[in-house]
Formats: sequence, structure tokens, C-alpha cells
Amino acid sequence: MGFGLLFIGYLLSHGFTSGANYVVSIVGIVGAVIMFFGCRKLSDYSAKFKYAGVVSIAFSLAYVFSGLIQLVSVYPPSPDFVIPQLVTNLSRGLIIALVFVFNFYMYLGISDIARIAQVDSLSVGAVRNLVFMIIYYVVLISSKVIKPYFGEASGVLGLAGAVIGIVWLVLSVWCVMSAYMKICLEGDEEMSNPADKK
Repeated sequence: MGFGLLFIGYLLSHGFTSGANYVVSIVGIVGAVIMFFGCRKLSDYSAKFKYAGVVSIAFSLAYVFSGLIQLVSVYPPSPDFVIPQLVTNLSRGLIIALVFVFNFYMYLGISDIARIAQVDSLSVGAVRNLVFMIIYYVVLISSKVIKPYFGEASGVLGLAGAVIGIVWLVLSVWCVMSAYMKICLEGDEEMSNPADKK
């Protein structure tokens, strides 16, 4: 049940990190709340999911903030009211940062539980996704840092980052879905006696 909730929440909350509009933010809020309940169940098997659950709460609050910014931008309280671009950028940056932290703990948690369930391929896959995510974020940040100095190179790096990001998202969804399909939790005989929390 825990991985099922995590999978549904993950699908809703990830892939919408740009905060393009307040409707997307609402979907992100719902996804983050569902992830929280999934993480709470999974925290009985790995403490990493306890941390991921805390991050999912922050995730939902960040989406609320992003949604409010978008609403105020579309329906300003006065004609001359403008939200500073810095605030908008910080909102998007916060969501992107929380995506990293959440996935960091989620991958470690999946790896912990996969080892307990003796699903070695899933444990290795979770660690692989962690490394892939770090590469994606390094490329993403590098493209932003070098943009003022090497515009053309920044564009190429940004395109590479976009491709890596899509591959990473697909691998992440596959990892969570594989955990749901391959690991039995709560009530299933293979995991009826959870091991000590990692």
C-alpha cells in the first residue's frame, strides 16, 4: 500500500516542477500529500522515508506558495501590482531543490527496503537513479552558471540537461513502479516481519 500511494503521488507531483500555472500547482499539492501518506507507511521499513515524508510536506507548501504567486500574477490586487521576478524564481528554485532532496531520501529508502526484501536489482537501480539525478542537477546548475559567459555553450548544456532530465524522470517513475510491483509490504507474507529501520 505504501509504494502504491508513493507511485500515485510521485506521478502527480513530479514532472510539474516548473510551476507553469496554478492548476499545475494544485496537482502538485495533491501529489505531495499522497506521497506523504505513502512515505509514512514506508517509514516502518526504512527511516529514510520518514525524512522523505517531512520533505513532501515542505513540497506541498512550496506548491501552495507557487500557486498563490501564479494566482496573484493573473489576478493582481491592483493594476500596478507586480510580483518581483526574484520571488517567482525563488519559488521555482525551491520546488526544484525539494525535488532533489525528496528523491535523495526516496532512493535511499527504496534501496534499504529492496535489500530487506532481497530484490538486489531494485536496490542497485535506486542507487543508479541517485547518481543519475546528481548528474542531471550538476548539468542543470552548470548551464545556469556559465550562461552569462558562454551563452552558446550554455544552450548546448541546457539542451543536454533537458534530455538527461527526461530520462531521469522516466527512470524514477519506473523505479517507484518496480518497487510497487516487486516488494510486498504490510500484510504480504514476504515482508510480514519488517527488519530494523535503516
